[in-house]
Amino acid sequence: RVPGLVGGSDAFARVWDLRATGRGERAGWSYRSDASFVRERQRWPVGGGFSGFNDNTGLSGWSQVERSAGSGRFGLRIFGQSYDHLYRSARGDLPFESEGDETQTERLVRASASYGVALGSHALDLGAEASARRIRSPDKILSDEASDNQLAVYAQDAWRVGESTTVTGGTRGTFNDRWGSTASPTLGISHALGTSFRIRGSLSRGFRAPSFKELTWNFANLGAGYTVLGNDQLEPERSWSTSAGVEWTPRQTLSVGVEAYRTEVNNLIESSFQGYTASGLLIYSPRNVSQALTRGGEVSVRAIGEGWDLNAGYAYLDARSIDLDLPLDRRASHSGRVRTSWDVHGSARMDATFHYTGSAPIIGVNDVGATSRVGTQASLLALNLQATASLPGNLRATLGVDNLFDRRPEGWPATVQRQVRIGVAALDLFAR
Repeated sequence: RVPGLVGGSDAFARVWDLRATGRGERAGWSYRSDASFVRERQRWPVGGGFSGFNDNTGLSGWSQVERSAGSGRFGLRIFGQSYDHLYRSARGDLPFESEGDETQTERLVRASASYGVALGSHALDLGAEASARRIRSPDKILSDEASDNQLAVYAQDAWRVGESTTVTGGTRGTFNDRWGSTASPTLGISHALGTSFRIRGSLSRGFRAPSFKELTWNFANLGAGYTVLGNDQLEPERSWSTSAGVEWTPRQTLSVGVEAYRTEVNNLIESSFQGYTASGLLIYSPRNVSQALTRGGEVSVRAIGEGWDLNAGYAYLDARSIDLDLPLDRRASHSGRVRTSWDVHGSARMDATFHYTGSAPIIGVNDVGATSRVGTQASLLALNLQATASLPGNLRATLGVDNLFDRRPEGWPATVQRQVRIGVAALDLFAR
């Protein structure tokens, strides 16, 4: 995929995205493996006839095996991810070679085990997950390297009460050598009213630790016009959330859903606009909002016909910092989407999606050093199109464009510009 601007003095990106999937069964085990490889080159003008140049390489994959064990099912899964990033200067289409250039590397390994079993009216799920992360990024984080190790265990029970009610409860315990430990319980209930209506509600405890980027990052994205500074004083987020909803399905081809929610967050981690660098780059840095409240609602509709389907949704959001009595940064009150897909001819299919994001406040530090509203991010209405078609030899081709009309409202980063995507997938290469 490439952005819509490809002139010699414009920003340009070229992305190769390769993916593969394999699955099968042997000796009572079922298995699946997925892998993906991404190679990206980016160039953008920085003035004086020079350009910034990025080389990004990403490789990820996971493998999973499952088999029956007693009256339940046991599974093992391992995931690995590698990402390399190198920034250099350039004049023309190729970067300058320099022995001083250092590659930023990110590595993640995660392994998990799970067991699920039905015992009468109860469906139990048990599991554990261990992970290790490491980032090495000279001159891009406050220290050259950062790492952590984490272990999580969880248990959940879905209890069917009678013919129409299900009560779900569970908890997850997380232990991290960087920020400590926490427990996150949850409780939910759903109840069917006849054959067309279902109501549901939930209460849950949430937790989110600050990421490596939020704690330690120190880098500039010249192409997008901003710089990010980490904050090593951040504390983890903790929250309580409640939600309630109803779903109406008058027939198999039509469903309507309504959901309302409320979340109270302590120490919300919020990316905040801090001003400008001497060269004009926007400065963003995360901060803890001592207390924040988010509440809102969503309405969704899905309809299916012969050769077509339609999905539409609208969301309202009220997100505020309780301590500062200010809205949260860049949280739009109104958003919506309409997506439709239809068969064109034979195996060809078209997909069109309208996305709308309403205007949102920009919260930052004003001229006297106080946190306040410093601007407005304008509303954005974008149209994405995609066409897919089957080709001979078990191939499938994809052609798509995001933000077809290249809308770039005031206050949005440069990454919203039009992008074109081209892809080819090979299916069932080794099917028997």
